[in-house]
Amino acid sequence: RLRTGYAPDGWYTKQTGGTKVTAETVYDASNPGNHQLYFRWIPLDYTIKFNKDNGDAIQEFRRTFGTTLNIYENLVNLKKDGYTFMGWTSSDTSLLPDLDANVQSVTVPAGDVTYTAVWQLNKDVNITVYDVDGERIEGATVTMSGITGSQTTNSSGVGTFAQVAVGEYTATATIGG
Repeated sequence: RLRTGYAPDGWYTKQTGGTKVTAETVYDASNPGNHQLYFRWIPLDYTIKFNKDNGDAIQEFRRTFGTTLNIYENLVNLKKDGYTFMGWTSSDTSLLPDLDANVQSVTVPAGDVTYTAVWQLNKDVNITVYDVDGERIEGATVTMSGITGSQTTNSSGVGTFAQVAVGEYTATATIGG
């Protein structure tokens, strides 16, 4: 019977230590009775690759099955102009991350795997300011939480923030100073 992530190592005379039983092992007939043998497995090593998909080189790690791979500083807080890093996917077809953008470590799976960065295009955000009568207001100062700077609404009552990263923001409009 096979064991996922392991290769058979063979039979031994003790659970730890002991002698490996091979074709050359001689049975001591002068010591009759039950002889207990222990089967051992060796964990396999697998390759984990991280493709940042931002022009940087693919990072490759070779680790033992079931161990923890800490994701180094250069694999978090990734940057790509005009995009927000959403996480990592191991699928060739899915754009949904298997691993969150803030993941700190992964457990080495039973098989080689390549994780590719998932990026979401940043978008312009238009904020329109209306008065209580439903009229658009020109000249209102609009700010968004987490965004540096402000925008002033134009003659159509619209203030535009360019290339806003994915996230939740609170917009505030100030009218007349």
